Amino acid sequence: MNLTAYEIALIAGGFGIVGTLLGTWITYRFSNTLIHITEFNKAAAEFQCAFLEAMQKLRDEPKADFLNILNTSTLLEHERAALRFKAFLSHKDQKRFENDWETYFSHRPHPGDRRFPIKTPVEWNNEENCKIFIKQIEKLLSYAKLK
Repeated sequence: MNLTAYEIALIAGGFGIVGTLLGTWITYRFSNTLIHITEFNKAAAEFQCAFLEAMQKLRDEPKADFLNILNTSTLLEHERAALRFKAFLSHKDQKRFENDWETYFSHRPHPGDRRFPIKTPVEWNNEENCKIFIKQIEKLLSYAKLK
């Protein structure tokens, strides 16, 4: 089979176009993956930072009044960070994260709420409950491991 110079140029041009399109697509995919990883890591770092002060106080002072450590403003900060971070999780991880978040958030006693049998928060200030909160926070932070 004899090919003319014109036919060889057309074939080479076709391979050039296919190669360019394939290279562009691969670059696009890698760029999107890198951007997603970067954004996830930023959100994960912010999420971890939201819990840093509370975790440090809970670990350093297990007999401290941890309900004052985990006060309303701290819990609101945690909730804001959780809402921002949750958007970067897969659908499956979002469901698990929501369940773990609900466990963490609802475990805190709310005096006067009939769903909780505790009459006063003082009954909650003990080392065992502090460890429960630490475990719950650690479980939430396990979703925020940097990639």
